[in-house]
Amino acid sequence: MPSPIAHSLMGYIIYRVTTSPFKGQKRYIILLYLFIANIPDLDFVPGIFVGSLSRYHHGMSHSIGFSLIFAFGCYIIPGILRQENIKRCVAIGFCLYFSHIVLDYLTNAPSNPYGDPVGVQFFWPFSNEYYIAPFAFFQIIHFGDTTGDFLLSIFSLHNLKAMSIEFIILSSIIITMELWKYLRKKHWFICRLSD
Repeated sequence: MPSPIAHSLMGYIIYRVTTSPFKGQKRYIILLYLFIANIPDLDFVPGIFVGSLSRYHHGMSHSIGFSLIFAFGCYIIPGILRQENIKRCVAIGFCLYFSHIVLDYLTNAPSNPYGDPVGVQFFWPFSNEYYIAPFAFFQIIHFGDTTGDFLLSIFSLHNLKAMSIEFIILSSIIITMELWKYLRKKHWFICRLSD
């Protein structure tokens, strides 16, 4: 699975795509986008209580079905944020949640020494099969299934290299988007001067 860095950067990409560069946005909106992009990994929490961190990870919480359930739950967000566009909130909620599933699907995962399935239950509830892309953009390995081993493995040389690759790939997308928006804005400005 990719690190929270990758999921947060993808959340930021979705934030930049769905907000106007000419409007000022409050920082809590950005934090909300980043949090939602990482929500599927909360399936680690029940594993902590049963002593097996990955026991429930990448199951139904990592599926298109759960993404739709989450999106329908986004009906309450417009009221919290005092916005009126419910359809937009539902669509953004789906995109943020589903982006997590897509990134996990695009991760090269080695066979799991604990016998847990590798991949994500992409098509749950229609299928309980686990799917993983035949090619991978991301790779991160967590050694150990206890909380201590898991935390120590995050700082392994391999994982630090994997997180650096995630940062480079997704930051490149952000830089390209910002450059495109800047050039578009400049072009608009030039066109206005010539009128």
